[in-house]
Amino acid sequence: MSGLTQEDFSAKYSISLSTLKNFEIARVVPRFTTVLSIISAIQAEGIIVDEDWIIYGRSNGKDGSIPRILQTNAQMQREIDVLKNHLIDNGASPIIATVKNNDMSPKYLEGDVLIGLLSDLDFAFPISRHFLIEVGGDFIPYSIIKEGKAYYAVNSSKTRLIRVKNERVASIIWHRHCV
Repeated sequence: MSGLTQEDFSAKYSISLSTLKNFEIARVVPRFTTVLSIISAIQAEGIIVDEDWIIYGRSNGKDGSIPRILQTNAQMQREIDVLKNHLIDNGASPIIATVKNNDMSPKYLEGDVLIGLLSDLDFAFPISRHFLIEVGGDFIPYSIIKEGKAYYAVNSSKTRLIRVKNERVASIIWHRHCV
C-alpha cells in the first residue's frame, strides 16, 4: 500500500526485515512496541490504520473496514489524469464528476470524485447498479432499479425517483472519498 518494498520499508523505518516478513505471513505477532512502530511507519506513508486492522485485519469501527489512503489534491489529480488518459488512449469516453451533495450517502459523499464510462443500461445494468446520470448538464450518481422494461434512478433514501429515458448514463468504474 505504501509503494515501498519490504526491504525499503524496513530500512526507512528501522524495523527488522525478518519481523516484517514473518508478521505478513502470520508466522509471528511482534511485540506490542514493534506493532506500534509498524503502525507509525504506515501512517507516516499516509495510510490510516490502527492496531485492530494491523493485528486482526478488522477495524475498530471508526474508519471503516479497510485502511484509507490519504491523498493530496495534487496526488488525486495525477491519478485521475493517468486513468483518464489511459481510457481515452483505449477508445473510451470517461466522465469525471464531483459529488455535489450527500443524497447517495454513505456510498458517495459530497466532494467525492467519480469516473464513469458512458454505457447502455441494457448492457451495463446486470453488471453494475450505480451510475452517473446526466441531469441538467451535470452527471450525478444514482442507484438504478428496473421495473419491467423501465429504468429508474433513485438516491439512497429512495426519496428521489427519476425515470431514465434518453439521459446519458455512465457506469461508475472509479471512486475516491475525499477526506
